[in-house]
Amino acid sequence: MRKILLAIDSRQASWPALDFACYLGKLTRSPVTGVFLHHLTDRDAGPTSGISDDVYLTDHNVRQFADACCRRDLAVRIHRDKGDPATTLFTETKAADVLIVDPELSFNKRIEGSVTTFAKDVIRHTACPVLITPQRQSPPKEIIFTSNGTASSMLSIKQLTYLFPEWHSIPVRVIQVNKNGTPDYEEQYHLKEWLSRHYRQLSFETVKGDAGMRFFEQLSGYTDSLLVLGAFGRTALSRLFKRSHAKQMIVALRQPVFIAYYEAIEEKAIEENESLFATV
Repeated sequence: MRKILLAIDSRQASWPALDFACYLGKLTRSPVTGVFLHHLTDRDAGPTSGISDDVYLTDHNVRQFADACCRRDLAVRIHRDKGDPATTLFTETKAADVLIVDPELSFNKRIEGSVTTFAKDVIRHTACPVLITPQRQSPPKEIIFTSNGTASSMLSIKQLTYLFPEWHSIPVRVIQVNKNGTPDYEEQYHLKEWLSRHYRQLSFETVKGDAGMRFFEQLSGYTDSLLVLGAFGRTALSRLFKRSHAKQMIVALRQPVFIAYYEAIEEKAIEENESLFATV
């Protein structure tokens, strides 16, 4: 891995994800790129827009970010983006390996809960995997892969494995999610055959019931782990983000969550192609 992005509000930076971004940078010997997002609004026009205050705040936050990385002997890169944050961030992720985002990152002062509208949009519309890191994190002591037998869940497992070969010695737990709770031994066989070439310690579990909430109900027993949501497509993730499931999401988000959202990439590409052909 060679390019780690960290999404930052240029005006109101908070740093709960910075430590984990720096840990990944040192682990993979990769520079950390701070993407400072500046949301242009009506007040950004005209001589009384307060633009000098925004420049001061951005410069201050850039210095804090750079100093934090330099103290850890990390190479650092700075990108200052203006415009719609979700759109500019999608453009950034086209040429990146992983995006790290705080689930509370928001460009709306209204309190939105543990996962903001902006964070949801980023997860749904990004061109690289996303790592959600809501709190200060220590290095993971366990990796939890979720699988429901789909190609999408396997792609997520592969993506994390290829991006972080340095984690080969960390124990891996594979949780199969299906409706009847019966282990899929054929899937286990193929997964074990492949995973054993990348990891030293493997174990398998099966969860019965809903591919979303039944699994999250069990998360309170896991600590110091990294969760890979490979078994959760667009429909399942949408259910998880509903307010009625906030408690389970808060439990889950006590640990880093890795999401490789291939459906979103494909749908975004279709939209772009349709827009392109419409101009011909």
